[in-house]
Amino acid sequence: MTVHAAKGLEFPIVFVVNMGRGTGGFRAPIRVTDDAGGEASVAIADYQSEADEDVSAREREESKRLLYVALTRARDRLYLSATVKDGVCRMGKGSLGEVLPAAIRARFVAATADRASEAPPPRLERAAVAAVPVDDFGPLA
Repeated sequence: MTVHAAKGLEFPIVFVVNMGRGTGGFRAPIRVTDDAGGEASVAIADYQSEADEDVSAREREESKRLLYVALTRARDRLYLSATVKDGVCRMGKGSLGEVLPAAIRARFVAATADRASEAPPPRLERAAVAAVPVDDFGPLA
């Protein structure tokens, strides 16, 4: 279910997954925008105009609102997940994770460090797995 569809609902357990995946893409090389006063603003390449800053601020505020909705849908338990690669949790532009406090983002990294110190689960040898007969059509016990 999307965050938008969950507005007004409540669930015992909520999983907010892929928090680092953003919606923001690359900016167009030439951007023309109108402000409320009817004045046009042109920005080229990496130049950040005031209109670009306003759009960026509005997108960030919308991400905060969506994050609030997502986090407050949980009644009993809330699980957050993000990708940590090489000890860094990167949050994409426009992602819910981008507006998380730095202390919470650091918890994702700390959780992977805790898991790295654990022994990996034992793997079954291929021959051992093949030796177990499987009867998918038999009666249930």
